[in-house]
Amino acid sequence: DLAHRGIAAPYVATGPVSVVIVALSLCPISDHRKRTTQPRRWSCKKPDFDNLAKILADAANGILWLDDNQVALCAIAKGIAAQGEPASVQITVSAMEQNQFINPCGRATAEAALHAASDAAGVTREAN
Repeated sequence: DLAHRGIAAPYVATGPVSVVIVALSLCPISDHRKRTTQPRRWSCKKPDFDNLAKILADAANGILWLDDNQVALCAIAKGIAAQGEPASVQITVSAMEQNQFINPCGRATAEAALHAASDAAGVTREAN
């Protein structure tokens, strides 16, 4: 409970929300031995994206939203932090209009979500 700890309660969403999660793990120590500084890059290691989303969504209950069942759309970017950069998690929440359903499988919407996650993660992507 935030009030119990003397922390002001943030705005808690009450309707459907979209979420962008950017999770960066520490750069491996072995990368520090390389001659060139290692930039941010994508991660294919554990935790799995769905487990990461579940942990973070459950942890945000009562803080960012009332319950994680309000998350209607989610984009996740898993990466490895640049050399010397700390590990971090960034969660961006946006309220969604109840009566304005979008098809997340539509190419434009899916690409926009991927680009937003990539941009937030600071990871460069190849042009198509």
